[in-house]
Amino acid sequence: MFTRVRPLARSLSIQIPKTTLIKPLSNKAHGTTTGQSQSLSFEQEYNIRSSLEKLITDYSQKKIPKLTLDSLINISKKDISTNAIATINYLTIFNTKRLQAFRELPYLVVLNPHISETYELYLKSLRILLELDPYHNDFNKIHNSLLEYSEIHKNAIPSLSKGFTEVSTFFPKESIVQFLNKHFYDKINMETITNNYINLINKPEDHLGVLNKKIKISDLVKLYAGLVNDMAFIKYYKTVPIQFDFGEDVEFPYIGIHLEYIFTEILKNSIRANIESGNGDKPIKITIVKNSLGAGRYSLGIRFRDDGGGISPEVESNVFDYSFTTVDKHEQDVGMGNNVMPGENVENIAGMGYGLPLTKAYVELFDGNLELQSIYGLGTDVYIELISPDTSLL
Repeated sequence: MFTRVRPLARSLSIQIPKTTLIKPLSNKAHGTTTGQSQSLSFEQEYNIRSSLEKLITDYSQKKIPKLTLDSLINISKKDISTNAIATINYLTIFNTKRLQAFRELPYLVVLNPHISETYELYLKSLRILLELDPYHNDFNKIHNSLLEYSEIHKNAIPSLSKGFTEVSTFFPKESIVQFLNKHFYDKINMETITNNYINLINKPEDHLGVLNKKIKISDLVKLYAGLVNDMAFIKYYKTVPIQFDFGEDVEFPYIGIHLEYIFTEILKNSIRANIESGNGDKPIKITIVKNSLGAGRYSLGIRFRDDGGGISPEVESNVFDYSFTTVDKHEQDVGMGNNVMPGENVENIAGMGYGLPLTKAYVELFDGNLELQSIYGLGTDVYIELISPDTSLL
């Protein structure tokens, strides 16, 4: 079941020359007024827009090495100035790639107000990046700006989901899936890079940047099972026990915020299935296995087993489709639906059908694997395999 991780990028080597960064736009250009500042002339507006469009076009074409746990560790060990430059460079390229992808959508799709709103969020976050100068040592300003950057994108999925649902009547499903797969890959990378720099400033215990060097997996499962059971109690007035069959003491180095999403989504599905099938008193059984792959690298295998009656054969092939959901309207209102991105409010995103596709994206980002095995009438097993970084680097 376990395989070796693929070859890793050696380091973060992206360089954006300081001279190419656009100077911060004036407050007036952003739609605000300071004192007696004058309106920009047509020529000034045109030059600003042309410069921004050229930057988006140019930087969206730049190659970017695959982000890996090893590369995150390597950059996290460098001085904070190098980290600031690498962080801003990475985010600028990812941000412009997303903006360019929106621009390449058909005109009628971009006209959708929800999709247009998401596009505007990416323009706003690009502005934040362009106002930063990582070559000067104001690292607290960068830290605060990245907190704002993270906040902008934290609740962006509901609007995007609504938009693509509305345009799906005339925009092909294959094109939507292709766009969203790339969009969420870049979004998770942006989230990871942003939190890595923030953690380097905040220095949480047992962390190297965003990476937690020794997570006790069972403790994390218990934590999120408790949160999901709180939601279940609101909906059903019932909770479901958790039982560890093996591996309760296993520790593993990984990104905790990624595990938060993965565990929460799987437990929501399993706990809800147990309760709705009349097996709420039966535990969700969890098995945790850690294996050595050699050369300081390990694999982590986790199985979640429920007695929720399995997945109907009619819908089993759709469970990883975007916007597929079995959650009813009331569940969406009380927060027992799908898709809580780390840090997002449950009720803002529940029941949109992005839960399992996003879970798969988180698992596969660093060469992991997710599989479902369902026996209709009995239950479902969810298998997760994750690959550690090279622990000799920690």
